[in-house]
Amino acid sequence: MLKEHTVHLITSRVHEANIEEKRPFRPTPVLQDHCLDLDEAQRVDAMRTTTALPIPNPTILPDRLLKTLTPVFIIRHPALVFPSYLRASKIFGATAFDDDAPFYMTLKWQRLLLDFYKTWYSCPEGAKSAGPGREHFPIVIDADKLINDSHGQIDKLCRLLGLDPAPIRFTWEAQDRSGNRAQAAFLTTISNSTGVIKSKGSKLPVLEDEAREWAKEWDVETVQAMKSRTEDAMEDYEYMLKHSI
Repeated sequence: MLKEHTVHLITSRVHEANIEEKRPFRPTPVLQDHCLDLDEAQRVDAMRTTTALPIPNPTILPDRLLKTLTPVFIIRHPALVFPSYLRASKIFGATAFDDDAPFYMTLKWQRLLLDFYKTWYSCPEGAKSAGPGREHFPIVIDADKLINDSHGQIDKLCRLLGLDPAPIRFTWEAQDRSGNRAQAAFLTTISNSTGVIKSKGSKLPVLEDEAREWAKEWDVETVQAMKSRTEDAMEDYEYMLKHSI
């Protein structure tokens, strides 16, 4: 199992090609597949018979590993994600205007990887790897559905993955993370929780209403920057939402 923010899986060259704001190029290491899990004969064969992917691999992961993963994307409305990111990352001095803002305040990377897997599962090799449930792959979960209908969404997910939902826990004990400021910044809410915290409502947020709330916490320039990035991200969010279970 691999759990990661999509932005951290994308190569620096793909980042640069999809971001209008320019910044110093920061190359990311790309993992090389030396096929060390295979014996020598299999390794030689694997190196010789590598099948080209239908579209280029946008990640730092080797093609062979990427093919074996069953992707599950969790998305949420950008008007809820972006202010949450700014609140948590302020411990590192992050703002809506720094070099990293265009990379974190966007859903481009999720959509790009979603489209990669859609194309992969539509080709013969990918369809075979997915098995009979491939029409549901890649899997997208809307976080608000997951919050407000936790049992229903988990049951659907487990059914699609062929997993037993019985061991899934919906309650747990709170944890103290106060000793680690960086962890506390991102994990305080979940650490203090003892179960799924239901949303106050099931309706999608209204940007202007959210912006008025942001104005109580941030200056005018920051609020405007968040509004702009939210508006830019809506097309990708709505595109992925259509694929959610």
